[in-house]
Amino acid sequence: MNASYIALVMDEQDNLLVYKGKGRHTLEEANSIATDGDLRKQLAKVRRKLKLSQTCQVLLALSVATDNMIRAMHMNPEVQFLDVAANMNSLKREMFFAVVKGATGQTFIVNATVMPCGQGWIFLKIYETFFLYLYGKTAIERIQLVLTDDDPCSHGALANVKILDKCWEGVVHMLCVFHGLIMAFHKTVWPKLPHKRGNPFELTNKGKAYCTSLYFHSSYFLSCFFLLIFLVL
Repeated sequence: MNASYIALVMDEQDNLLVYKGKGRHTLEEANSIATDGDLRKQLAKVRRKLKLSQTCQVLLALSVATDNMIRAMHMNPEVQFLDVAANMNSLKREMFFAVVKGATGQTFIVNATVMPCGQGWIFLKIYETFFLYLYGKTAIERIQLVLTDDDPCSHGALANVKILDKCWEGVVHMLCVFHGLIMAFHKTVWPKLPHKRGNPFELTNKGKAYCTSLYFHSSYFLSCFFLLIFLVL
């Protein structure tokens, strides 16, 4: 099975090189991206952290999608689930994943990217360069909803790419249920509920009654909300 790829490499002048293609790349497939300002400072910091000499190239990011992953993206691009997993390889680099969901409810991983860090500039490269090359402009234009966690670097870059590239401008961003509701509940609501004395993790009967009431009201609200989203999409 063929695998399309796009790699982001930093050269000895801290410029970014992009290698892309199927299989082993050719010299003609390498494009140089000039860097300056804050991005150059960040790249120099990465080089120092990795303790690399000034004469070698550094593989910053590698984004891979097999033929089946690209096919799944083209068939189900409307809703994207984007997340980052940590400590999945020997170098302790973060892994970025994009997942789509088919009409039958089955989910498919459509992108796996090894990242050098979790800063906003690498997310921006993934959205505006990696995704566009691997899946094409038409597939990106068909994305309607992107769900992420509450990482400002991830969804902040998404907000920026919507301004920079027209094919992203129709995308709506939302937090996943866990980060948008559950974590917000435990952060803002849970401390205000009546707890048993000396035990901040256990509620009184009145507190449990409040939780039950909140559960039914929020379930009704979510049902109406997702019905509205379904009708709009």
